[in-house]
Amino acid sequence: YSYLLGLATWSEDRILDRVFLHALADGTRADQWPALRWMSEKAVPGALPLLEVLWPARDRPLLRPLLVRALVGNGSVSHNQEFMDLALGKNPEDAELALEAVTALGTLADDTAIPLLLRLSRDKAIDLAVAAVRALGEMGHAAAVPPLARLSRGEGEVAEAAVWSLARFQQPESLQARLRLVDDEGTPDDIRKTAMETLGPEDDPGIFPALRAVITGTRSPSDPLVRAAWRALRLNAALENGGEAMRFLESHANEKIIYSISSCGLSLTFADEDAGPPQLRVTPAAGHTLRCWAGPGLTLEFEDELGVRVPSGWPIALGDLYEGPDEILVRPEDGGPFEDCWLPLDQLQWRELTAAENEPEYFDDFWMSPTSAEFDIPLHESLSETALLLQDADLIEFFDPGPESIGAALVLDGIGSERRDLLLLLSEAGDAPLLQEALEWAWEDLSEEDDAED
Repeated sequence: YSYLLGLATWSEDRILDRVFLHALADGTRADQWPALRWMSEKAVPGALPLLEVLWPARDRPLLRPLLVRALVGNGSVSHNQEFMDLALGKNPEDAELALEAVTALGTLADDTAIPLLLRLSRDKAIDLAVAAVRALGEMGHAAAVPPLARLSRGEGEVAEAAVWSLARFQQPESLQARLRLVDDEGTPDDIRKTAMETLGPEDDPGIFPALRAVITGTRSPSDPLVRAAWRALRLNAALENGGEAMRFLESHANEKIIYSISSCGLSLTFADEDAGPPQLRVTPAAGHTLRCWAGPGLTLEFEDELGVRVPSGWPIALGDLYEGPDEILVRPEDGGPFEDCWLPLDQLQWRELTAAENEPEYFDDFWMSPTSAEFDIPLHESLSETALLLQDADLIEFFDPGPESIGAALVLDGIGSERRDLLLLLSEAGDAPLLQEALEWAWEDLSEEDDAED
């Protein structure tokens, strides 16, 4: 029963609220875990009294991090001091609970927690420091702006989190702190790039000069910082309705074109006098492939087919563009098998294809290399018995989880005859149809290779 409850947590059907309330009130500890997971992501009417009953118990250490999140998400405001105490947990086994407590303090926005969060923002445990910085941004208290500005002048994950937290504030001091990062060439490149990504659209006269200085500096037009500056400039230029930034964009329209895109009535071209014929190529952040989205925020419907993933290095010509609050998505103009995909722009890079390079190989159903095969499957199939057995045998890795799907990488290199036979055996198990279809194809491909060698 607890296994079925775990699968049900991936659903969005609120009719399950009553099922999880019953599991929380009368179920075993194994039942309570999926119930808490459900309530940590959704406010469930009638859940708070049950959660408050569970909170004092100290014999459920594995449940307590989820319980913290569920309490706050369902409106509890009576445990601030306890959460502050938990955030200071020094035992390694309390690390996850401390992170949840810090996140809860940010959501509750109690300004008495600010000194503690500032202290934790300098903690040696990077995860805890980053969580504290994000919590300061979530709280939104103006007193946090100066210390966040100081943290942003550092390096690494804490500084990057500080930049994003600063972007949550409307105070002029927040924008000025981010513009100083853009202006300062001594700032690490990743922090400057993050600062540019937070600029906009905002109506401030200081933005254009800062971005123009990066664009017209000594860096190559293909440099990630320059590309980030162009994107930020494009987002902000429309606010001026033909002002200085727009004129700057128009003045570059007749130079050598690398690409041209249109969105929200604005066309933009980028120039690079030294580059040869350009190619925009897929550069995934995880694995060797990139998820193909059906639309902004929409996973492809699986029906009876595996989810397509675009292989690293695949050439992309920019077509349609969608600018969301957190990312920019593009659809290839002529993507061949991927022409219906939407791809995140930040995982595409300009790169020329030399004569010595080969085009990535694409199979009709999923991408394969000599060592692995990657594809998307429904999220619930990654929890199946088949998936667990494959993981135990080191035959599969899961990565890039999405709202309804997850990336899967089958290991094909050096697996031996016994584990190869396991692929065939599990392909007939029946509890994960799409995953098992991939196993069958992989087994057939390996068998054909053996026949060719013989």
